[in-house]
Amino acid sequence: MPVDLQTVALANGDTAPHSLNELYGVTFTDGTSSPSSGTISLSHFNGKTIGGTQTFSYNLTNVMGSSNQGGTWRGHTFTNWTLPTGFSSTSSNFSFKVDITNSNLSGGYFASGTHYGTAHMYNVNNSSATVTHDTSAGWWFNPPVSGVSGSSYSAWSSTKTSVNNSSYQLSAGDTVALHLSQYVEYWPTLNITFTITW
Repeated sequence: MPVDLQTVALANGDTAPHSLNELYGVTFTDGTSSPSSGTISLSHFNGKTIGGTQTFSYNLTNVMGSSNQGGTWRGHTFTNWTLPTGFSSTSSNFSFKVDITNSNLSGGYFASGTHYGTAHMYNVNNSSATVTHDTSAGWWFNPPVSGVSGSSYSAWSSTKTSVNNSSYQLSAGDTVALHLSQYVEYWPTLNITFTITW
């Protein structure tokens, strides 16, 4: 079925007036994209769904130090990334997933079996636009957190499909940080993967 300019533009997060010139380099869920230069037409969008996936994987040691640091939060920014054309956190395809595998956490709170932490993606120019995953685990969770045994993380996974506060969305062109925060502890070994889908 033929597509029209308004439908394609709105699916890409564009506001009126619409133009084909605004639809260069649009990513599709099948891994292809519209032309980045030269001739472009609506036929490039036939049978396509706007959206894509970006994966960031890290295998690090001594993240946020080499010892626990009492009474404070510490943070680590893995990367800053500019959200691509067509990105919108209001898209029905949007998700932000965090996986932690074969990783160990150390620090003062493990003496009592507790710890506090978050992994999140946020707009560096407006931190109210944030998606947060709670990496906390400990004896007080009942049932225990899946994928966590004491200070060892294996096959821990969390997926969010919306921002924390719907008044603050993430859009194409925003620069986001992928960040980890921990209270007191540090990761002597960390295998972490961030997967962003839109």
